Amino acid sequence: MRTFTVAELAERIARPGERPDLMADRIRNWTKDSLLEPLGDKNPGTGRSRSYPEKALIEALVLLELMDCLGVQPIKARWFAGWAKAAKILHEPTDRKKYLIFSRSGEITGIELRDPKELLALLQDSPAFAAHIIIDLEKLYARIEQKPETA
Repeated sequence: MRTFTVAELAERIARPGERPDLMADRIRNWTKDSLLEPLGDKNPGTGRSRSYPEKALIEALVLLELMDCLGVQPIKARWFAGWAKAAKILHEPTDRKKYLIFSRSGEITGIELRDPKELLALLQDSPAFAAHIIIDLEKLYARIEQKPETA
């Protein structure tokens, strides 16, 4: 299994022109807030690097997109506790779905994966949810695949 350090993750997910050191700070904060899970200890000790599984690449890209849409505080908010569920469904051994959808209305939150052909029906037939954030996972996977590996 391929693993990544904070710096390697930051280099892989940073957008063109974005400073990897600032991205590394974001990754450390996401880890501190339990939005990303490293392998082993969250705090491995002085002089020891955290390592992350390969799945952390797509999880970090989803978090980055959500922060761009919502800002930092909502990501840390209680309603976003469903992130753990979303991260798990990203890695289920099924066909890769195209859209990750976060739906919200009042205190109700929904997180699911959908195929493109199901998207219109979801939006039309969703009386419980007033707002949706839709993330195109294929674009995120393409960003990962475009970056050269650093190992």
